[in-house]
Amino acid sequence: MLNNTKTSDVFIRCTYTSDNYVEGNDYRIGLNDSIKVWMKQGSNDLTVATYTIYLNETSLRKATKSSVSVEVALYIDENEGNSDNWVNNSANYTYKIPFTPVTTHDFSSNAGKYAVNFTGREGDYYWVVKPQIQPAVAITKDNLTDGKVSLDFYAKSTSLVSTRTLYSQSVNDRVRLYDTIDVNIKAYPWPSILNATFKDGGTIELSWYTPSPSGEYVDGDEFEIQRSTDSDFSSVKTIANVKYQKSKTDYTYSDNVSGTKFDGTYYYRLRRTASKDKWGWDEAVTTGIAVKTEHKYVASATARMIDDKKVNTWQYDNGNIWTDDAKIAITRFNQGKGTNYTITIPADSVAKRSYTEELTTTCDVYSYDIAVVPSGSVYSKQTPVEVSSNGIPLFRSESGRVLNFETSKGYFSDHVELEWTSDGNPIDVFSIQAREYGSGNEFRQIDQVTANLASTQYSYSHTKAIPGVVYEYQIATVTKCGEQNVTHIFGRREIGFRTPTGDIYGRVTFESGQAVPDVEVRAEFAESSGITGKAYRFEGNGKMTVDNKGLLNNATDEATIEAWVKPESDGVIVKKPGMYSLEYKNDKFAFTVGSQTVTTTDNVSKYTESAAFVHIAAVAARDKIYLYVNDTIQAAVARTGVVTADSVAVEIGENFKGAIDEVRLWSVARDSINVARDYSRYLVGNETGLEAYYTFDYSVDDQFFDISYVGTEYHKNHGTVTGAAITETDVPTTSQMGYRSYTDENGSYSLRALPFKGNGTAYLVIPRLGIHQFEAEKELRLISLQSQTHTVNFTDKSSFAVHGTVTYKGGTIPVEGVSFKVDGVTVMDGKGNIVMSGSDGHYTISVPVGIHEVKAVLNNHVF
Repeated sequence: MLNNTKTSDVFIRCTYTSDNYVEGNDYRIGLNDSIKVWMKQGSNDLTVATYTIYLNETSLRKATKSSVSVEVALYIDENEGNSDNWVNNSANYTYKIPFTPVTTHDFSSNAGKYAVNFTGREGDYYWVVKPQIQPAVAITKDNLTDGKVSLDFYAKSTSLVSTRTLYSQSVNDRVRLYDTIDVNIKAYPWPSILNATFKDGGTIELSWYTPSPSGEYVDGDEFEIQRSTDSDFSSVKTIANVKYQKSKTDYTYSDNVSGTKFDGTYYYRLRRTASKDKWGWDEAVTTGIAVKTEHKYVASATARMIDDKKVNTWQYDNGNIWTDDAKIAITRFNQGKGTNYTITIPADSVAKRSYTEELTTTCDVYSYDIAVVPSGSVYSKQTPVEVSSNGIPLFRSESGRVLNFETSKGYFSDHVELEWTSDGNPIDVFSIQAREYGSGNEFRQIDQVTANLASTQYSYSHTKAIPGVVYEYQIATVTKCGEQNVTHIFGRREIGFRTPTGDIYGRVTFESGQAVPDVEVRAEFAESSGITGKAYRFEGNGKMTVDNKGLLNNATDEATIEAWVKPESDGVIVKKPGMYSLEYKNDKFAFTVGSQTVTTTDNVSKYTESAAFVHIAAVAARDKIYLYVNDTIQAAVARTGVVTADSVAVEIGENFKGAIDEVRLWSVARDSINVARDYSRYLVGNETGLEAYYTFDYSVDDQFFDISYVGTEYHKNHGTVTGAAITETDVPTTSQMGYRSYTDENGSYSLRALPFKGNGTAYLVIPRLGIHQFEAEKELRLISLQSQTHTVNFTDKSSFAVHGTVTYKGGTIPVEGVSFKVDGVTVMDGKGNIVMSGSDGHYTISVPVGIHEVKAVLNNHVF
């Protein structure tokens, strides 16, 4: 301070400058700053002024020295004259230079924590405030000890850990500075939910979850996994390190303990390795799991013979470990010779739990045992287990086998014919076995056939087959070997049945014995005959497929397809893909020949107004295509469709809904007379051009049979059924479909293949022709095994005798040998002889009631 001054200006200047602050007699100035203060002279010559000078906070924060020089300059104006004087004085101002603490952080020695260290100086104060996550001490205020303070914060976080430290320091006795330091620590997500599952095969599946971090995070380390047999991990083994990945939250690791042979609890612990040097194992995720490792062994095994090969199969009912390179040892014992041999089976048989070997000797009986041989020394070989053959001796025989087997499908009325071939190896007898189809009964032997080494072709007639019953047959071979009867059953079973039928023949003549042509003669079941027809019912998702893919390949130029149908929705009736297709579509019948399609003019609903079933016949002639409904042509167009043989199967009823019956496939174009005459009557099966004939009357659930034949050869165009069912109620009526015949020009008719059941079936035989009347009106005949053929003649009473004489014109000379035609039909007598005029020219013929045309015929004579 300066004394003895007079009134004057006082200037105060610091060495450094910043900004000004003046308040009362206290002045806060910056470095290199100056202020000007006015003083008034007092009443005496001595004026004293006291000033307090401070450096401001901004200057202090910029200070690089611990002191500053302060100068005070007094300007004295004496009597406002020109004799002015300056008086100067100066002093040094000292203080502490501000100090910013040093912060560091690392994983703490306290498990699960970060350690944040602050290094300051004595006398300064520090507060830790508002950390983002809970610290070890929520709020801490401490004087520094040796210039340092260290605080712990929770480290297992998925986001950045932030702390803020507020500190103050005194630069002198009047000035204290306050400041903060923020410390941001990377996120350190920690594993959780450690689970363990023991898998069959000796693997423990470990799984854990680690939440995904946000922001900066600790990376580049691994998960370390340790296993121990003690819960306190006193004895421990590191088994794996799994890389940590930020984007991955779910982890798994498989610990193979199959080689440890352990029965107890395995304990596992898991940690991240970034902190392991500081933490040790004080902080880890742990779990435990009960384990029993036992090598798999064969608990039971069986053996059986297949085609002279012994097949062993076995089960692992106990154990859960299969060591690498473990083996199965099978010991084979020859019981008769007392020898044995041990086989180590190949690896693929171990995996399949099955082993097959071919026996090399004939009729030697064998037995077996089996054992697992583990690899290594941890597990011991199991005690061998006896292989069971369920009491059936195991030996190789030279017995023959059946190679092929067929049965007749209604080809014969008095028996079912069985035919088969053998492989030529020794066979003592063939066992013929049968059961009624669908009965569910066991097969029983119905007879035996002695084998002959000189033959491989065999047959058997089942004459005791009940008429009308469908049978299921199988063939077994029996050969004696090793004091045992070796039986082999041929794997395929066959359906067979007899169709017991009879025939009724006869003639229809006038009372004169003259033949009556074109008379319809019907055979109708008497009441309670027990014979019912069958059809197939389709629901839109089934079909029938013929086995022979060559069927109709000979019918490229001409073909006829016929069926009785009850249509309910669109679908295929019969088709030979690529060649012919008969369909029900959009309420029309459509017939496709090659690429050409013809449809009926009228809707099918019109045809079914009077009856649910209608008959459809599709005819492909060489020059035309016809569609018949019942006996009438409903479409006829010129043929342009070209058909090429294609070896694909004929199908019936694909996607069709409704019922189908009486399917006939021809390789000829049937004319309108044959279609009209035959559509409503059953055929015999040997008609010219008939390639396949399906009545379905003896069909079974999944098979249908063809009864067409030529001579003694049946076509055998049988087939299989999927998704369709047999029906005995959804069939054409007896008035629509029956047994009918028509008399020829000799007046002869024949009703053939009339079926009967059991002890016999009675039929009514009825003639019919316009208004004609017959004697008798109908005849009753019983068709049975004892009476399969009948002759029934009828007399037409609807005629009158015509007499006359034939002479040459203009005279009385008689003409002998003249024959006669009535309505174009040659007149014949009751013995089938042509009626002619006698030597006297006289003749007598019968003419039906009504208007008829009668002509005389003799070579080129004109009458």
